[in-house]
Amino acid sequence: MAKRWDQFTASFCQSSIPFLVAEVVADGRGEMVDLICRFANDAAAALLNFSSGDMKGQRLTHRFPPRELESFRPVQSVAFSGSSVSFPYTTVLGESLTVTCYQLSYGAVACILDTPHGNYGAAGPSGLPTDRFPDAAAVLELGRSGLRCLSLNRRLCALTEWTQKELLDRFAEDFTLLVAPEDRQSLIQSILDAVRSGQPLALSCRLLRRESPPLWVELRAEVLRTREGVSTLYATFSDIDRERQAQFHLEEALSQLQDAKGQLASLFKLLPGGYCLLRQTADGFVPLQVSPALADLLGDSVEGVQQRLAADPLSLVLPADRESLVAAAAKARAQALPLQHTCRLQTKGGPLWVSLEAAQQTGDDNSRLFYIACSDETRVRELETRLGFRTQLCDLLLERTPVLLLDYDPLADVARVESCRASSRRTLRVVERYIASMEDAAFIHPEDRRRLAAAVKRAVTQPTAEHPEYRGDYDGDGWRWYRVSWLRQIDTQGNVTRLLGKAEDVTAAKAAAQRFAQLKSGQKRLTPGVLALATLDLTEDRILDAKAAGRHLSHVLFGNTADACLRHLRENLSEPSARQAFDALLSRDALLAAFGQGQTALSMEHRLFLDKTRAVWAKLDFALAEHPDTGRLVAFCTVRSTEDAHLSDAVLGALAEEFDAVLTVDTATGSCRLFSPQLSAPAPLTYRALTAIWLRSQPPSPQRAALRRAVRLQTVLSALGEQPRYQLAYEAPAPGGAQQAALCFRFLDRESGTLLVTGRRILP
Repeated sequence: MAKRWDQFTASFCQSSIPFLVAEVVADGRGEMVDLICRFANDAAAALLNFSSGDMKGQRLTHRFPPRELESFRPVQSVAFSGSSVSFPYTTVLGESLTVTCYQLSYGAVACILDTPHGNYGAAGPSGLPTDRFPDAAAVLELGRSGLRCLSLNRRLCALTEWTQKELLDRFAEDFTLLVAPEDRQSLIQSILDAVRSGQPLALSCRLLRRESPPLWVELRAEVLRTREGVSTLYATFSDIDRERQAQFHLEEALSQLQDAKGQLASLFKLLPGGYCLLRQTADGFVPLQVSPALADLLGDSVEGVQQRLAADPLSLVLPADRESLVAAAAKARAQALPLQHTCRLQTKGGPLWVSLEAAQQTGDDNSRLFYIACSDETRVRELETRLGFRTQLCDLLLERTPVLLLDYDPLADVARVESCRASSRRTLRVVERYIASMEDAAFIHPEDRRRLAAAVKRAVTQPTAEHPEYRGDYDGDGWRWYRVSWLRQIDTQGNVTRLLGKAEDVTAAKAAAQRFAQLKSGQKRLTPGVLALATLDLTEDRILDAKAAGRHLSHVLFGNTADACLRHLRENLSEPSARQAFDALLSRDALLAAFGQGQTALSMEHRLFLDKTRAVWAKLDFALAEHPDTGRLVAFCTVRSTEDAHLSDAVLGALAEEFDAVLTVDTATGSCRLFSPQLSAPAPLTYRALTAIWLRSQPPSPQRAALRRAVRLQTVLSALGEQPRYQLAYEAPAPGGAQQAALCFRFLDRESGTLLVTGRRILP
């Protein structure tokens, strides 16, 4: 049969008419399951994008996806019935053909291919059949179902290590599965962009292989046609794996180089001091790296320092130090040791002492690489001066600060005691049998001697963090409180070989702590006459405690901060003028400023609202003190009602309208208050001073001498001890002549010792 076909097809070998012979492979029921190409001339192979030799003996399903077999279904009826038929066929490259077939023998058909343009020698729309192109090639179709493979050549099989049938079976319906997962998204996006723009596609991606790792290829594709939303592309694949790997290694080497440069730059930036890296060639010096710290050290920019180094590195050195530096460098090079030298560098701020260290390395091209480090030596040179100054300053502080220094040797029981007083006197005493001598030491308070000796023993025998306090008198000025701090020197066996102690005068600190404790205890509860109490931390701006006698004042005192509490208290004043005075005297900033100026107590009297409608006279007292532990400034605020005192003043003022003058006298202190619409006197006022002023207004006469004796406070009190009222009549000077007047003395409150004095002129 094959020989007869060869004789029959011989006349078509060189024909320009596309002609081929196909044998139908059927199953047991007579259904076509494959087509085998028995003969194809060059013209037919060109239309189908294959070579004639490559098509002969090949199964259709081995070269195309199995679904392409449906396009040749009319051939089945011709092969087994003997009838002829013509049907249309579109190649994978989009070429429309008319296939006319007739039965050559049972199961075999002869096919003549016809094109509309009649050009039988063309290779297809692209002119590049897949099996004739030197690179691997495939025909791809992009549709709604994804990217499909319509045809491929053997070179693509060689690249991927798969057979054509395996490639078609695995990747015909989804060609992206042949691409590495990392590159699939970029492949689809690039093909979509090429379809939209109509421009050729060029993309690098990796193809999966049977046994070997993925292969880098350069994919170039050209859109052949687009119809009904389906685009056909002709793609070629070039092996660029070696170039890609070389590029990857090059990029990795460049990345490592950049990392090394970055690490070197970071090292130069982070290292203390200034650093530079120089290369010396036959043409001169080339600065490779200059640290910003070196530029800052020289007071110049990095670029400026590089220019100076490139011109002459020795230009940075002071001319007077260049010769010694060159000699030191020659000596170090002869001994093959790093250079270590101290010299002065020229900076924009003037000469600067630096410690210079340099190391060199000779390269294969006889060039030398210098690594130079510079550190500021000015501070080191100034260290001795500073240490000397600090030593003198410490001595001066010890001279000006009352402190007692102890150097005790527990093994010999010998102590060196140095007393540094504020009067610049320093005394040194050596005391043998120190602990025993403390039991009868005259300068230590008798009640504290045994306790202090026990504290010294504990400090020597066991570690302790206690700071004992005791009373001492080292100047004969009275007992003062001292606090002791210890420092121990311990040997390898853990024994204390030396005990250093410092006793500081803490009398003022203890007095301040005691005052703080008293002020704090006074804020625990409301006493009669006290409207409100508040404890405010002015440093941290916090309210530590607040309590009030009424709901309205409780609402006023409480707030988020101490400043808010003071502002609420200010707003509770009834008069605008009182609020302005409050801001100037009792605001948080004013209290802080007042304490800084040495004031610890401030007060103000004003009218305060007890509720929304009723205001009373109240006195606001602030006591300022530092917390003994934290050092924060605390204000203790007390609001007292002075309504009774103001009521008494109002009553006395009303009496003053009936008399010429009304006077109250505190017999214990002699202080007094004068109420008179006609008379005035400076405050503060005492009874003795007021009587002296009154007597000077009287003309010299025996009456004035008698009045001086009669108005003495002792005389008045003696008279009131025998009678409830003591009266004096006298003649008062007047513009029209002398006028009769009288003074009346009586106790306003005998228990408190308050005396009431009234004066009136008697009309004729």
